[in-house]
Amino acid sequence: MSLLANGVLFLTVDSVRAAFDSGVFEMFEGSLEMEAVELLLNVDSLFFVAQAILYGFSLFGAIQMWNLRKTGFHIYTLAQISLLIVFNFFMSSLPFPVFPALISLIFILLYLRNLQFLR
Repeated sequence: MSLLANGVLFLTVDSVRAAFDSGVFEMFEGSLEMEAVELLLNVDSLFFVAQAILYGFSLFGAIQMWNLRKTGFHIYTLAQISLLIVFNFFMSSLPFPVFPALISLIFILLYLRNLQFLR
């Protein structure tokens, strides 16, 4: 889903920025975290491309593991670590994403535990 969402965001971020600047989102001010929306709209468009590509690699690695390929684990692990690095590179003003890092770590450790069954 993140692969698709980041791809769509990359393709539409300029239109969303124009709509935000024209005041279309003013009616949602009570229900949206406007600071988060502004932060997302001010990030470089390459962030969404990088995220989409890395989520694609992550999905590819998971499919390879599903097919019992050991290289899938390495692709998945590198993609997950790279996602954290890309986030910190483009969103350096935000704190380190601890919860997503923990989730990634848990999945990597669970996959590592079953690495012996992969070829």
